[in-house]
Amino acid sequence: MHRRIRYAVIAVTLVLVASVTAGPFATIQPVAAEPTPIDACTTITEPGRYVLTENLRDVTDATCIRIAASDVVLDGDGKRIEGTWDGDNVPSASNFRDDRRSLELAAPVSAAVTVDPTPQVPNETPNQSTPNDGAQSPPAMFTATSLNAPTDEILGADGPLTPTRPVERSPASANETDAPGNDTSPDDTPDNDTTPPSETPDNDTVPPGQTPGNDTAPPAESPDNDTAPEQPALTNVTVTDLRVTGWYVGVYVDGADATTVRDVEVRDSGFGILLWNATNASVVTSELTRNDGVGVVVLGATDTSLFGVTSERNELGGLLVDGSEGTSVREGDFSNNVVVGAAVDFSNGTSLTETVVERNDETGISVLSASNTTVRDALVTSNGGTGVDVRTSSQTLVTGSTVRRNDVGIAVFRSPTTRLNRNIVSDNDRINIFIR
Repeated sequence: MHRRIRYAVIAVTLVLVASVTAGPFATIQPVAAEPTPIDACTTITEPGRYVLTENLRDVTDATCIRIAASDVVLDGDGKRIEGTWDGDNVPSASNFRDDRRSLELAAPVSAAVTVDPTPQVPNETPNQSTPNDGAQSPPAMFTATSLNAPTDEILGADGPLTPTRPVERSPASANETDAPGNDTSPDDTPDNDTTPPSETPDNDTVPPGQTPGNDTAPPAESPDNDTAPEQPALTNVTVTDLRVTGWYVGVYVDGADATTVRDVEVRDSGFGILLWNATNASVVTSELTRNDGVGVVVLGATDTSLFGVTSERNELGGLLVDGSEGTSVREGDFSNNVVVGAAVDFSNGTSLTETVVERNDETGISVLSASNTTVRDALVTSNGGTGVDVRTSSQTLVTGSTVRRNDVGIAVFRSPTTRLNRNIVSDNDRINIFIR
């Protein structure tokens, strides 16, 4: 009798302990919110997860999905957004080659997906190049001579020739010269003869009681209350698993922080992915193919990361990094493009690591007026022009790379701080390494 009572007490105690122990764990399990379905073009103004539930076809809106909130995940779920872009406002290959920084994108930027809190005023048609009043100014993607001369202007039948295009500006190495001995240690000290001395205001011309210069400085104007307040930059936005065709720009990120574009495919459009003034943006395992412009454009951005990106068969190029800081490109494939595989212009701290750059019609990798650019462990083969072309740049490092079967292997112009280390450069048609 006592034994049965004791067993019963033990059993009740175990049940109570199990209930107390399991109770808290059962109640703290988070319940994932259901994603918000999207079956039409829209503007996202609240944080959360959104999923595209239908293919969107024949879209005529200037922007289909505009993300105007932080902490948003747009899951395309493999669906398509198909626009009606007619091929306007993309520079020709000849213009892009000769002056790839003198052209502008059409404004407002028409895109399948835009990450931007500020609405753009639509044009009468999505492809109109002249913006209406109040429209967002276009990014100045291209604004000085590229100097990306065709191979025939570099090498002739009798040997090297002087490139025909003059250097218009070289902010990365303004004091470099072609004198012997400057190849390894250029003088970066400013020339005192050309540096204007600071001018002291003439006290005889300043009336008593006035601060010099005040007569020319206009008074600060009060802000116009009618002007809309500036929207804060967005942060922590992800666009994933989406297919885009027929747009001027596939995915356009304007000034946002920590944006991720993952597993996105853009083809048969103008430009694939455009990151403009973005910070800490990432493009991961995305494909940009058969576009009339450039597959990926990194413009005025900071600390951008590209990993596993394939950008092939684009009319102008696979990748353009322009006016940006700290761009990292790893395990990318920029092949079978027309003008250039990957171009780094007027940027600092760009690295191309384990990239494949093959069978581009003209240049493989172009480095123009850039600083601290690294090409590491790259495969640069079978390009119709120069494999790696470095011009008016400082502190460029090409290391551990294979550069073979191009018209010219590696060409270095007015960039005496360029270092070539442990590369395999062979079997190029006209010359393996050319330095001027």
